[in-house]
Formats: sequence, structure tokens, C-alpha cells
Amino acid sequence: AIKALETGSQYVNPFGVFVTGIDRDESAGTDEGGFAEKMEIFSYTGAVMTLPTGVQAISENNYGRPDKALEYLEKMTNSFSYALPGSMYEVSPDFGMHTQAWNIYAYAVPIIKQFFGVEPMAHLKQVTIDPQMPLTWNDVKIDNIEVGKNSLSIAFKRLSTNEIELMIKQTDPNYSIIFNNDQKELEVIKGESIQDGVLKGREIVVRLKSIK
Repeated sequence: AIKALETGSQYVNPFGVFVTGIDRDESAGTDEGGFAEKMEIFSYTGAVMTLPTGVQAISENNYGRPDKALEYLEKMTNSFSYALPGSMYEVSPDFGMHTQAWNIYAYAVPIIKQFFGVEPMAHLKQVTIDPQMPLTWNDVKIDNIEVGKNSLSIAFKRLSTNEIELMIKQTDPNYSIIFNNDQKELEVIKGESIQDGVLKGREIVVRLKSIK
């Protein structure tokens, strides 16, 4: 899998990943021009799209490489407001449809599900949180994640190379917040601990230290 990801990383330009690699040349990695000026009609050949870029980011996270995943998100963000103010096209940076569900998928899954590690089980009133954050993201926060009728805000702070602090605020204090403490030491700073790795409360603060 890592070999495949490394190979795929060669088929990019400053906006993301090519849909096909058959026409890649030495200018591919540095071509910052728009797609619309080169193509009067759409062709997958030569097209960079938010869909494969998002899939590549998610794939990197699936194999524990959040720093690589962030590189793809940063490439994709180069399309933001390039030609469509406040949003982005499906074909990067300036061609195709204005609205695609996979645009938000390409951000929401890597950031919410993988970087912040949020796995909701709304029917059980449970949320598992197991972050894997890029090394350059040391003090970050995300607000108002809706899970059922609950809303969570999560603040992540890196204390050292192997220790992090998480502060979770939720509107429904009866939701169980579950921390994956496999290979981690869990220290509860604030919150109602109901069993090992499971807490409740309106505000929860924990420290997780890697023991690998």
C-alpha cells in the first residue's frame, strides 16, 4: 500500500491529483495554469479533480500518514476561490460543475474523521475520539460537530512529541465520549469517568500519552 501511495504522489500538480496519469509529463508537478484555458470541452485526460485528491488524502490517513494527507488537502485548497469566489470547481482549478458532494467529502473525512478521529454512534449516544494529527497542527480546534441532537467542539493541543491534550465540550452531557487508549496512557483532567476510557459530562479534558 505504501508503495502504491508513493507512486500515486508522482501524478499531481499544484492543485491535486490527476484523474488519469497517461499524459503526465515533466511539467505536471509545477503546472499552475487553469484547466479551462487549455480545454474547450471536458476530457479526463489532463484533468486534476477534487475527487481523486480527496481519495488520496483519505488513503494516506488510512495508512497512518497524516502529514502526507495534509499535503493533498493543501493542494486542493489552492483551487479555493481561484475562479469561483468562496468555493471550488470539481475540475481543479476552474472547470466543470460548481457543486459536488465529494468536495466536502474530501475535506470532512480527512479532517473530522481522521485528523480529529471522530467516530459517532448517535443511536447509542456514543462518540469515539482517536486523533491522528499532522505534526504541523499543534493547537487546533473544531466546533459544532452535530451527532444526533448533540453538538461537540474539540480542541487538540500537542504537549510533546508523544503527549496530547483534548478538551471536548458537548451540549448533551449524557453522551459517552470514548477514547481509544490502546497503546496510550489516559489521564482524566475533567469529566465523569464511568469506566476505563469512557467519560461523560458537558466538558471533558484528557491527556493521552503514547506508550509505544
